[in-house]
Amino acid sequence: KAIILVVAPLGLLVAVPPTPRVLRMHAVLSAAGFFGVLPLLFGAQELPIKAAVLAIWLLCALALLRADDHRTAWRCLARAERLYIAGLVPLLAATEAPPSVFGRMRFLPLAMASVYSAIGVAYAWLGLVAAFL
Repeated sequence: KAIILVVAPLGLLVAVPPTPRVLRMHAVLSAAGFFGVLPLLFGAQELPIKAAVLAIWLLCALALLRADDHRTAWRCLARAERLYIAGLVPLLAATEAPPSVFGRMRFLPLAMASVYSAIGVAYAWLGLVAAFL
């Protein structure tokens, strides 16, 4: 939940037309942030809500936000960043798999989600440090 303390102020930076680099880092950070809080909705009945939140975020953050050169966020992303964001979909499916799929390692889906989110947050942090130094 603490990631909201980082994502919200960065959202203010993209309120005015941002540079492509800031927009890229916002896309990666908000993807990691949103995905990182989805396991807090842990019941099977929340799956449609999780999928809807992720789909709405994808639409808003990647298709509607534009950089100062009028490119969408998706078009500003590098290949690795696109792969990272696309990787959220199979990871969401893995975290929603029945616990019996993972046997004794029931913690594995949550650990994968945490590590994947941490990679995105660290990458965005490094990218923003490089952008503002």
